[in-house]
Amino acid sequence: MKKELFILYLLILAIFYSCDNSVDYNADVKIYDIYPCWSPDGSKIFFAGGGLIGVNGIYSVDLITFETELITDKPVDFDISPDGEKIVYTFGGNIYIKNMSAKSDPIALTNTGNNFHPSWSNSGDWIAFDSNNDSPNGMHFVWKMRIDGSEKKRIIYTPTVGEVRQPSWFPDGTRLAVLCYVNYSAGDIGIIDTSGNLITLTTNDSNHDINPKVSNDGNYVVFERNENRGQVCIIKTDGTDLKILLNNYSRYPNWSNDDNQIVYTNALEGCLWVINRNGLFSYKILY
Repeated sequence: MKKELFILYLLILAIFYSCDNSVDYNADVKIYDIYPCWSPDGSKIFFAGGGLIGVNGIYSVDLITFETELITDKPVDFDISPDGEKIVYTFGGNIYIKNMSAKSDPIALTNTGNNFHPSWSNSGDWIAFDSNNDSPNGMHFVWKMRIDGSEKKRIIYTPTVGEVRQPSWFPDGTRLAVLCYVNYSAGDIGIIDTSGNLITLTTNDSNHDINPKVSNDGNYVVFERNENRGQVCIIKTDGTDLKILLNNYSRYPNWSNDDNQIVYTNALEGCLWVINRNGLFSYKILY
């Protein structure tokens, strides 16, 4: 039974990648745990996956005891509320919110279109996400809504230029780092404001850059570059000081609370590792 569940999990991931215009799935790449993020107090790391545990879903792992807790049995993209009390996640193309307890019932925040990549604002009032709702050509663009699903508003709509996806809030709540497909080219990391203006492209080249995450001080973006089965890169939000922190088999990067560490998926092993921002020390998350 465990083997059948894991095969089903890999099929879900393959479908998700194809719908998400994300990196190609490669036979020599292992992906068990994805979308890691730190808890607000820094004591835990949350992640989607669990193929090594045997039950796929969203988990937390305590960084002292390495004990795991199942939050929901949906292995998908998600984000944690700033107070650590709730989780917002995607399942079946819709976005749900629930209390952190695995026994609490989820509430659907969307019911039309295909919706992915929810991101919680630092104020706790808004959730940004990407959706093809009300998009005649089926392209995905960034929306925002209140945490009860009200006041849905598409932030940016550029069908003649390309999709805008995978939002990540700046601490000031007025800007978001996004994945931009400018002129239908390879993905670039851009910055938009909540009025829908494209402020700048932080990357603008032939590389395919995805999964942007803004640092907690708002000065840098960490992202995944589709080279060598995945590179972890950081760059200043003005587009300068690009650094390749990990050169291969590294995906889904995200910042620690103090911005001094980055958690990522080691695609050789399929599980989570943490590396210092200076790249000098790394360790595996055990569970």
